[in-house]
Amino acid sequence: MTGDRAAEFERRNRAKWARLAAQVQPLARRGRIPPEGVLGFARLYRDVAADLSAVRSLGGRSETLRELNALVAAAHSVLYREQADRSPLSGRSLLSFLLAEFPRRVLARGGLLALSAALFVGPALFAYARVREDPGEIHRLFPSLENVIRPDAPAGSRSIGAMPLFTSAILTNNLLACFFAFASGMLLGIGSVYVLALNGILFGALAAHFANHGRLAAFWPQVLPHGITELFAVFVSAAAGLLLARAFWRPGEWSRRDALLLAGREAAQLLCGVVPLVLLSALIEGHFTRALEEDPPRNLFAAAAGLGLAAWLARGAIRGGRGT
Repeated sequence: MTGDRAAEFERRNRAKWARLAAQVQPLARRGRIPPEGVLGFARLYRDVAADLSAVRSLGGRSETLRELNALVAAAHSVLYREQADRSPLSGRSLLSFLLAEFPRRVLARGGLLALSAALFVGPALFAYARVREDPGEIHRLFPSLENVIRPDAPAGSRSIGAMPLFTSAILTNNLLACFFAFASGMLLGIGSVYVLALNGILFGALAAHFANHGRLAAFWPQVLPHGITELFAVFVSAAAGLLLARAFWRPGEWSRRDALLLAGREAAQLLCGVVPLVLLSALIEGHFTRALEEDPPRNLFAAAAGLGLAAWLARGAIRGGRGT
């Protein structure tokens, strides 16, 4: 009777074992699992490992046990080698991670990245409309604004006086903004939404303040050269936080603990790529934006920064499509 049950179990699950074997065979030769395929591979590996235990309990054939043992061992090797290879702290160079792996991971979470951007842009547009309609609204957000920012001041004094406030008021501090955008995701995602919305409101209100003085064209050159990489870093950090929140709310087939563990690993690797972006934006802000008092060079640099960021992501998408 036990043998009949083992044979029936093998018949029902043989196709699943074949699917895992078909994935393991090419990967065993140092191939790579696409970022979006890691979770599915891990689920299949987990299911087949459970089947191995079941076959043992049912007294299955020795040939089947040997086959499943070899398959599970090979899949285990591929999966955990994959995790080690994808860690920027492993033997792979940090440069390789930043040029290829990080943009692939960002694009693989494009939905959460777009959501983070929307949670910033929406409140920014709302605040812009409110301050344009009621200019006095800006002073409820920044009571001492006129002592720091005067959009009608000469170009040189405006750029020097405004930059410290832009650093702290638009995104508070670069690293702190990214940290809070990520860490507050552990508050069921509510914290990440709050950080994005708050910074969006500050950004939109300041843009409207300049527009009310007829100087909106002077606002963009002060924030975009460093703001493009800075905002992108904040959006990626918030996407990592929302990834944790989604794992909590929708763990899928995993236990909530396992889902959070997997999401935490991926979020940590996203943050590894955020740090150089934050440092780059700080260098641009501290040594480039302030060094130029004319707006046209700043606008050109901002355009170059945006194109560079797009090319970097496109390169990651192309290389990811080739499976490299």
